[in-house]
Amino acid sequence: MLQIKRNSIVFLIGLSLLLSPNPARASEGQRDFSVTPKINMENVPITGNYWALIIGINQYQHVPHLETAVQDATAVRDVLIERYGFLHERVVELLDAQATRTEILNALYQLGRKAGSDDSVFIYFAGHGQYDDEGKLGWWVPV
Repeated sequence: MLQIKRNSIVFLIGLSLLLSPNPARASEGQRDFSVTPKINMENVPITGNYWALIIGINQYQHVPHLETAVQDATAVRDVLIERYGFLHERVVELLDAQATRTEILNALYQLGRKAGSDDSVFIYFAGHGQYDDEGKLGWWVPV
């Protein structure tokens, strides 16, 4: 099992906050706007590599289709690469038909083998999820 270091957790929480939509309203008659801070990557302490698994599923086989999951997933991928310095070769994407149970498990396994103890792994899933009858256990629904 991978050990999660404190700086990895702080990084992922910070990244989640930056990526979450948070529009601010100036007044009732004005349009929404959001403020996106510029991050100077030279000031961010980097220990290890950044890895990402991006999963987006619109076209399901046995459950209703979604409209924007793939678009959301590719937008997150672009932000990670363009703004946060993730390398293309360390970003794994599984979109629509690629996001089978087998491929998701394989991608997680490969990330576990490749990522080092000082590395950070970011996982993003846009798609259907399901809970058990008690609502205590949840999981992703693959394509």
